[in-house]
Amino acid sequence: MPGFQESVAIPTEIATFRRRRIVLTTFGSLGDLHPYIAIALGLQARGHEAVIATSGAYRQNVEALGIGFRAVRPDHPDPETGADLMRRSMDRRTWGEFVIREYMTGVLRETYEDTLAAADGADLLVSHLLTFTTRLVAEKKGIPWASTFLQPLGLFSVYDPPVFPQVLSMAKLRFLGPAFHRLLFWWANGGSAPGSRRGTVCGLTSACRPRRTSRCSRARTRRFRYWRCSRRYWLTSNRTGLSTLS
Repeated sequence: MPGFQESVAIPTEIATFRRRRIVLTTFGSLGDLHPYIAIALGLQARGHEAVIATSGAYRQNVEALGIGFRAVRPDHPDPETGADLMRRSMDRRTWGEFVIREYMTGVLRETYEDTLAAADGADLLVSHLLTFTTRLVAEKKGIPWASTFLQPLGLFSVYDPPVFPQVLSMAKLRFLGPAFHRLLFWWANGGSAPGSRRGTVCGLTSACRPRRTSRCSRARTRRFRYWRCSRRYWLTSNRTGLSTLS
C-alpha cells in the first residue's frame, strides 16, 4: 500500500548489545594456545574485547594478532634452556604428575595473583584444564565462569572412559560398562562426589592445594596414584572450586 512502511522488530539481544570483556586463560603448548586465539578472534569479530591470559612466552604470538594479553605464571619452559624440565614434562608415564603436582601447583599463589589482576573488568572468565585458579578468581570476584576441555581425557566419561598411558590395561575394562566405571571414578575421586570438598574462605592454605592425602599415597601403584590424585584435582578445581581465596 502507498505510504505503508513495514515495521521491523529488532531482536532484544541486538538492541541491547553491550561490549563485553572476556578473559581466556590457558597453559601449555601451541596446541593449548591456538584454540583460544580462534575464540578470541571470533569474539572480537562480534564486537567484544578478548584477552588471553597465559605464559609470558606467548605475548608476541597473541599481541601480533591484535588480541589483548596478560602474562600469568608459570612461564612456559624454554626447550633450549630447560631441557630437563621439558624431558620431565614429556615423559609418557609421569608427565601428568610432574606438571600438575610440581610445576603448576608450585606457583599456585603467583598464578592466582596474576589471574586476579587479569580479571579486572572482565564480564566472563574462560578456563583451561590446567588453569586451576581461574575458578577461584571467578568465585572471588563474582564473575561468570566457563570451563573448557580441549582433551577428551578431561571429561572422564563413564560411557566412553579414557585410557591413560600409565594404565593401558584399562582399555580391557571397557566391556564392563558405565556402572563399573562410575564406581571406579568414584573410587579415584577418593570416595566422594565432586563438590563435597569445598573449602572455606581462606588464603592459599592447604585446603586450596591438591590433596596429597594418604589415599593417594596408599594407591597400589605409582601409575594409579597419579591418576587418582590428578583426577581429583581436575574435578575439584575445574568443576566445583577448591575454595574461595581472600
